[in-house]
Amino acid sequence: LDLSKVDSGKLEVEKIDCSPSHILGTVASLMRVGNKEKDIPIEVRFDGQIPATIKSDPTRLRQILSNLTSNAIKFSDGAKVRVSARLLDAKCDRPKMQFEVVDSGIGMTEEQISTLFNPFQQADSSTTRKYGGTGLGLAISKRLAVKLGGDISVKSTFGEGSTFIVTVETGPLDGVKLLDAPMEV
Repeated sequence: LDLSKVDSGKLEVEKIDCSPSHILGTVASLMRVGNKEKDIPIEVRFDGQIPATIKSDPTRLRQILSNLTSNAIKFSDGAKVRVSARLLDAKCDRPKMQFEVVDSGIGMTEEQISTLFNPFQQADSSTTRKYGGTGLGLAISKRLAVKLGGDISVKSTFGEGSTFIVTVETGPLDGVKLLDAPMEV
């Protein structure tokens, strides 16, 4: 995906019915297949009731979650990666879904976090040498989350790991079935 397309406003996002549990299951499944070398377990968790469907862009949401999960695997050393979802503000005019991607990897300092979502920025130059990457994934993911009516933030402790928090609008939930324990699909 071209960053300039997102920044110029030429990227259209869909608002169609899609299943957050299916999207999360697909991301976890894809990451498990691509994670054979490091063999880091990926745990999927649903906290509370989850809407059966939301109005969003499933391709863009999957892209965001795949990028964050891939990064979590890349920067983890043997421990598990957890991806979770919860419904926020179900009764308000603009409810949101929140997704968290948690790793127990190398973590970041406050200074590193402050530039993390800038294009072509990574935590430091040694990160590029050791782990690879261009520094565009997080910049694009943040812009996509904003286009989906949400945002991305991060909490991290250097040497202990990071939690990336993504929110996206769900669209109206009137009449949408809430699932108590969605199955990972």
